[in-house]
Amino acid sequence: MSSYTNVRGYPRLVAYLPVQCTSPSQGTSMAKVITGKTRSISPGGLGLLLPDTTPLRTSLSIQVCQEEPLPGLVIWRDRPISTDLVTSVPHGVAFDQPVDADRIRQWVLNARKRAHPRVRVQFDVEFTGAGKERHGTCLSQSRGGMFITTMDVPPTLGTVTLLRFKLHDTSHMLLIPAEVAWVREEASGPSAVTGIGVKFLAVNPEEAVLIDNVVDRLLGEASSSADSSLPPSP
Repeated sequence: MSSYTNVRGYPRLVAYLPVQCTSPSQGTSMAKVITGKTRSISPGGLGLLLPDTTPLRTSLSIQVCQEEPLPGLVIWRDRPISTDLVTSVPHGVAFDQPVDADRIRQWVLNARKRAHPRVRVQFDVEFTGAGKERHGTCLSQSRGGMFITTMDVPPTLGTVTLLRFKLHDTSHMLLIPAEVAWVREEASGPSAVTGIGVKFLAVNPEEAVLIDNVVDRLLGEASSSADSSLPPSP
């Protein structure tokens, strides 16, 4: 018999990775497939964001990063997180047996590689600088930050600023503290732009899910557009 009593004793790492879970469908011999993403990982289990509520004590077979599935059990769930694009339900899943450290390290590496792909966008951003409200336009967005071009004098490197913006094609206003990670004060060439690169400092769970979903959607659209431009296979 599996034991899940020590799952909370493992250190947890924040990591967003795609997962596919399968569970028995009640009253049928078919398995239900649930697609979601990790929110945290540990040797003892996962924090998952799933599209629907899964009952406690449900057995799951969990595939992370298209690896061999791992058996687990739903041991907790939280209230749904609703955004403009999707509703996600946080769940805690304990593994049948702890995962070895090498596998966890590989998952962390995969999460880091996936963490900050940039997508091209264009939306207005207000930010603080030298005690004044300033304005700019976000031209590229990632899960961890953005590039803002502005006609105002940009904040200096290391400045902590408060961003106020609506993400691409959404109506939800976000207020996120960020740090100026780099400054482009001068640029040459007809298409060059000046501005600041900022990294987010603190994002609440609801806004993190919204940002993640917007970036995922735009990455998918960019990938589909690139695929459609390829010549047909011989």
